[in-house]
Amino acid sequence: MSILIIGGRGFIGSYLRQELINKESNFFISSSSQNKGFIKLNITNKEDFKNIPKDVKVIFNFGSFIPLDNNIENAEKCLEVNSIGLLNILEFCRKRDIKLVNSSSASVYGNPIKFPVKEDDIINPMSYYSISKRVGESYCEMFRNRYGLKCISLRYSSVYGPCQRDNTVLPFFIKNVKQNKDLTVFGNGNRFQDFVYVKDIVNANINALKSNNLGVYNIGSGEATKMIDLANLIIKKFSDNNLKVLFDNHKIDKSPSMVLDISKAEECLGYNVKYNLEEGLENYKKNGKIS
Repeated sequence: MSILIIGGRGFIGSYLRQELINKESNFFISSSSQNKGFIKLNITNKEDFKNIPKDVKVIFNFGSFIPLDNNIENAEKCLEVNSIGLLNILEFCRKRDIKLVNSSSASVYGNPIKFPVKEDDIINPMSYYSISKRVGESYCEMFRNRYGLKCISLRYSSVYGPCQRDNTVLPFFIKNVKQNKDLTVFGNGNRFQDFVYVKDIVNANINALKSNNLGVYNIGSGEATKMIDLANLIIKKFSDNNLKVLFDNHKIDKSPSMVLDISKAEECLGYNVKYNLEEGLENYKKNGKIS
């Protein structure tokens, strides 16, 4: 049995690739452009799917367009890649009887009013990205119910780890502390997020591959971390200087708070969080590259 990793050159996909190497698994990696050693696959182009080897029996889908902002200009690209692209993957999997492990996002919940958030709580995506991910999930549900396709969607919370881009709060804080800068939080710093270490995400994907259970699962740490606590912990871990946490009361932190209920994944997939935030940051500090 061979495995195909769509988006295997990206942040999470690179970690999964290393784990499969460690397990001596047979796998392929796709690339949207022609690159030596990769399967050419633009998921928005149906013709490219003919390049996938016949012995592929499992696909991990990390192929995604994540815009830096919520401008209307990004709406069409989100729909094209995250929804229509996934639909193309699903149709290919249906024809070939391939199992799909699909990466989704906790952003489909929007701005929850109760915590921790469960899989059957209200879905209210509030950005073009989260809407496109929810549409993709719905396609997965339809193919599973109509055609019996083996498909699992994993809703990730805030993933972090070495080698990620610094366009989210945790790596942005680390970057600033390494530059000997004080950290600024908006408002009172009480907004919270569910930070999950990238290697826990990889383990969740491996468990999903092995499991006979299908459907949608929350994948996070199950722990809420306030921005003020995150800032203080990063200063503690990454600086020997007396840096401070500053409060900007003129700016409102408009991002929603989030913490996931991960009990369904624990019960059905055998998911187990191995890194709490302090342990994850310690590993982050030790590993400037994937290990």
